[in-house]
Amino acid sequence: MSGVLETLGGLYALEKLGNQGREIDSLNLELDGNHQQLDHARRDLAAASGSIAYYKRVNKELTEKVQLLQEVNEDLRVTLADWIVSQRAFRELAMKYGALAGKTPKEIDNESSAAEEAVLKNEAKMSASNNVDTCSRAKPYKDRLLVKLQKEKARQ
Repeated sequence: MSGVLETLGGLYALEKLGNQGREIDSLNLELDGNHQQLDHARRDLAAASGSIAYYKRVNKELTEKVQLLQEVNEDLRVTLADWIVSQRAFRELAMKYGALAGKTPKEIDNESSAAEEAVLKNEAKMSASNNVDTCSRAKPYKDRLLVKLQKEKARQ
């Protein structure tokens, strides 16, 4: 009977060793999977670092462009404000000299509209440098300004 017990003990030990071998194989497979996941995570991290660097660079460039646009916008606003003040001062002066010539504000406004139309049509009488084609900033808007002026005339 001792032979049977020895055989049973040996079989039990072999079964235990087999179970341990399968468990080791299973753990090795799990470890390999974890290594693969770690490799993927490292590659993803490297790619993300590259993306972050890219977006930081793009963000910096956009910020610089926005600042430049804000500066240009501010300069344009100052130029426009200066132009508005100059036009109002010129209008004030025109009203003063018109009053000295015995004209009403309505007559002066009508003459002003006629002069504006002459400038837009490049028919200025006092100086050719007053014509719109001599002003590169106004020339592209010449047709639109002329249409606007004619609509205002039609409303009067």
